[in-house]
Amino acid sequence: MKKNILLVYLSLWFVPVHAQSDTIELFSPVIISDVSVNTGWSASTMEIFTVNDFRKLAPNGSLLKNANGLYSGYLSNEFNNSMFSLSVHLKFADKIKGTMKLNPQVRAGLMFYGAGEHSTVFFNQQRIPIDTLTSSNSNAVIYVDSVNEQRYYCTYNSHQIRLDLSVLFSTNGKSAWKLYSGLGFTLGSTVNNTTTVQLQKNENVEYYFPGGQYYASQSIYPFFNDQIERFVNKNSIVGSVYAPLGASLRLGKRREFWKRLYVYYEVRPSIDYFNIPEIKSITSGNVNQMLGLKVSCE
Repeated sequence: MKKNILLVYLSLWFVPVHAQSDTIELFSPVIISDVSVNTGWSASTMEIFTVNDFRKLAPNGSLLKNANGLYSGYLSNEFNNSMFSLSVHLKFADKIKGTMKLNPQVRAGLMFYGAGEHSTVFFNQQRIPIDTLTSSNSNAVIYVDSVNEQRYYCTYNSHQIRLDLSVLFSTNGKSAWKLYSGLGFTLGSTVNNTTTVQLQKNENVEYYFPGGQYYASQSIYPFFNDQIERFVNKNSIVGSVYAPLGASLRLGKRREFWKRLYVYYEVRPSIDYFNIPEIKSITSGNVNQMLGLKVSCE
């Protein structure tokens, strides 16, 4: 009798433990719900680089060192970057309901930026009078000048690698269409930073009437004697805070393969921090646009 009571007691003790152990094994607190890849474009407006900025980026250069009287011309003050990223999406358990929560999700991954370019062209022009012509019909005076022009094409290039982490909230997962938004940040480093300075020269003979109205221009030596200098710059820290806003579409309803695939489009308004050790740190507005493919792992 005592043995039977002992067996019953032991069975009551081990059965709940075994059931609890099965529950823990079958119900993970965190799962990888999706894997996504995307490509996109980033346009980040930055401050205009001056001649002195490029002299600091090319401290051992000779082309800009003794260039005086320069003024800027065609400006490109944007880092236009192609982008690629690979991410995993994490879902968390609702222990009370025994299911995975729809919201929030955490997205974590790596972002790679192509060559971001910041370019400015600086000019230096010298005008020398060489002749004066008088029309035999109207007695109008035409001045003839020799114009020597120097153009300095200055470009700063940078690549980037960043860690990307965001918290996302989406609409009902049962629908083919889903909208989502949230908050995220990136942090990383620049790589392969370089500065290029290219000098081109041009000599024209210009004919014009008094008052500055040009009559004709004849190129004698069109942009000859190209000289190029290239310099390697220091790597630096970059980062951003952004608010993603996107929409995704499931590609199928019946076949299991297509049911797991989603295409999505995402816009990321952000505030970017970009440090250039040789000259300055820059905080600027930015808009990323991305098109991607997501695979469900659930």
